[in-house]
Amino acid sequence: MYTIACEDRDHPEWHLGTRHAAVWAFEVEWDPVPARRVLGGLLPGYRRQPHITLAYGGLLGTEFDAASHERDVKSLTDLMTPGWSLTIRAIGWGTFTTTPYLAVADPQGWMQQAHEELCRNDPRRRLDHYVPHITLGHHAVRRRLTEVTERLGTLPHDESWRCESVSLLRYETCTIAGPLTCIGHVDAAGWHDGPAFRLDESPTENRDTT
Repeated sequence: MYTIACEDRDHPEWHLGTRHAAVWAFEVEWDPVPARRVLGGLLPGYRRQPHITLAYGGLLGTEFDAASHERDVKSLTDLMTPGWSLTIRAIGWGTFTTTPYLAVADPQGWMQQAHEELCRNDPRRRLDHYVPHITLGHHAVRRRLTEVTERLGTLPHDESWRCESVSLLRYETCTIAGPLTCIGHVDAAGWHDGPAFRLDESPTENRDTT
């Protein structure tokens, strides 16, 4: 099997003019640059901060609204005991056809459980196979998947992170590589608004897709 050479462009047939989409994820401190240099062949300009996605939220104001937010927050807090935290460890390198990644796991399987609960709230989020990971970027060339894993396999992967909250992040729908902005986060005490808290999209912000 081979990678797919990606294009960083707008996909209006997906977002239908909605400016932002949201994702539930862990924000983690990690430098992907060494791995990107070893691998090569990636699209330039990848600006998404390292994160581990639990589930796609949806397009803000249409697929994801205040009711969706309330259901998701309850699902997450129900899985968190007082003083909850999670240790996540890197377990190896891998690649999808579009993106290479550092695979991660937690001993309790909490991420898998959280993913299933969030997808139960909205079946459109469900994946054929959920793989917790940190994305390195997007492939810009076509090559064998085995070549990707062989190149990355020369690098160590002994990182670990202690996470105490889950963030709701938004991103611009017009690019596949733009930065993430934190809307807020959930911990064992409940939901906390971030400086950029907003769940709607006003019509004046929707782009013309004609």
